[in-house]
Amino acid sequence: MAAFQPFKGHTGAIHCLEYSPDGAFLATGSADRTIRIWNATTGHQVGLPLEGHTGFVSAIDYSPTGNQLVSGSYDRSLRVWDTNTHKTIIGSVKRHTDSISAVKYSPDGAFFASGGSDGLFRLWNAGTVDCIRTFEYPNYVNSISFSPDNNHVAAVCNDSLVRFFSVNPPQLLRELSGHSDRKINHAIAAHYSPDGLLIASASDDFTIRLWSALTEKLTLHPLRGHTGSIAALSFSSDGQRLFSCSEDKSIRIWNVKSGTCVSGPLYRHGGQVDSICCSPDQSHFASCNSGGVRVWMVLPKVSHLRMSMSLRILQRPSVVNV
Repeated sequence: MAAFQPFKGHTGAIHCLEYSPDGAFLATGSADRTIRIWNATTGHQVGLPLEGHTGFVSAIDYSPTGNQLVSGSYDRSLRVWDTNTHKTIIGSVKRHTDSISAVKYSPDGAFFASGGSDGLFRLWNAGTVDCIRTFEYPNYVNSISFSPDNNHVAAVCNDSLVRFFSVNPPQLLRELSGHSDRKINHAIAAHYSPDGLLIASASDDFTIRLWSALTEKLTLHPLRGHTGSIAALSFSSDGQRLFSCSEDKSIRIWNVKSGTCVSGPLYRHGGQVDSICCSPDQSHFASCNSGGVRVWMVLPKVSHLRMSMSLRILQRPSVVNV
């Protein structure tokens, strides 16, 4: 009998992952067109795969209660799932004209937002899944983050700007520039801090910027260290640390107050790291790429980490470049 391997099940590259609000589960979305939910402690799969998408699952997010999950796919559709039954509650909502690259629930669960390669940023009523407002941009939407008070949304749209929207009424409020505005550089990720006082943004200019949500000014010098485009960001729940992952194959952990890198670069994926997420209790963080999922344990001194679970997922060559 083969030995158990944590997080074994996907047959394609894993592009996105999210912890459930209580930290008990970890959800992953894959090029095999499925979403899987895992016991975050043991790495065992919980229930059956969430099946229905007909393309690469590119974005997922849990609702604040953890009872639902929204997903976006290269098949241009959104789906809302019941995380207890693993069944679709609302399926195949197609209002994007190209692949969906970002989805995010508001903290109160009343709304969710989606962004796609079609340059559309859409705000949805989470209960009815009616589209409330659509904003259109010439570049695809990479990342979305709601403020903790539910009133604002930050988004980056594959240019050098960080855009801020109000939720009610839905409208563009301002655009902040700080990342390199050369044509080859694009903002890729944006994330509100848990207290809502900061917004972190990352770019393929290899830097992270920290903005004051109140003054709209940069609070620190650019955070430098990555040598490739930064793919994703995640704050610790106390807002004191910021986790980043990059196409340079590394993960770094930053002190938010000083802007210094307190751990990293961490190399265990062997390739571009696509997504990263800190657990709600800050004891672990998870990362993923085409090779699989890694779950890391954060020891008392953040400079000392060990990878607690790992799995290399062997995928067919046909899904490597999906």
